[in-house]
Amino acid sequence: MHINPLTRLDFALTAFLTDGQARNLRPRTIDYYRQQVGWFLAYVTDSGATTPQDITPHPIRAYSVHLQQEREWADASIHTAAWAMRAFLQFLDADGMIAESPMKRVRMPRNDQPVKNPFSSDELKRIVAAARTQRDRPMVYCLLDSGCRISEFAGGRYGDLNLTTGAVHLGASSTKGRRARVVYLGAKARRELKKWVARFPTPSADTPLWQTENGQPLSPHSVREVIKRIGRAAKVSPCGPHRSRHTFAVSFLRNGGDVFSLQHFLGHALEMTRRYIALVDADLQAAHAKLGIVDRL
Repeated sequence: MHINPLTRLDFALTAFLTDGQARNLRPRTIDYYRQQVGWFLAYVTDSGATTPQDITPHPIRAYSVHLQQEREWADASIHTAAWAMRAFLQFLDADGMIAESPMKRVRMPRNDQPVKNPFSSDELKRIVAAARTQRDRPMVYCLLDSGCRISEFAGGRYGDLNLTTGAVHLGASSTKGRRARVVYLGAKARRELKKWVARFPTPSADTPLWQTENGQPLSPHSVREVIKRIGRAAKVSPCGPHRSRHTFAVSFLRNGGDVFSLQHFLGHALEMTRRYIALVDADLQAAHAKLGIVDRL
């Protein structure tokens, strides 16, 4: 295979992003790669690299240490940065810009972050009490009941919703893995949501479910800020959409749900879904310590 030793790093990044666009990756994914790989290339450029051939295992490891010690990134953030570097370097390998990806000789950084604790029963009661408006209360209920990602949730439309059955259709264009799926809302969430959508003058299928008082759609960032504000009022910290998703998952398993159904509702790979089992297993261990027959004799 012919390797061009004069390929510049900026050209390599442009080629990588163009390949992602050609493969129809989501715009958010392209932006994420642009940011993460751009930061990495700025680091190796400062270290003297000018072409892809200059990227060896050493600067890759040094960059991970830099993120950990100087930037003080969390383990999960360093891990995802390494995934972006690996995707970029694998592309250069496949496209003939380098002879072999140096990531083949670099071990991925560990990501031992446990699943975040779900909201407690007392925290949930305070959050609901703090969500006083006709929009905020159904927003809290629907986040907890659906287990949706914030990007999926904020993009919800009136036509996605069946208020009779509680089914919410998430189109492939709105989900992380580009796979359509259906999630559900319970009776209480549907009741509050009916009150909210009754305020819409003439809703169409494309009417955003979550909007301002002036009818402007809320962005994922805006929804996140609403939930944070409710959390501050309820004196619950941290309080955000992702913790609602954790709460949904753990509650589902604690109440007898199976891991394969949970995988569907979350839109996760099975391995990711299994992380929630560890937290529920801790519940079972604590229950056995209290209720085990022999220890109570």
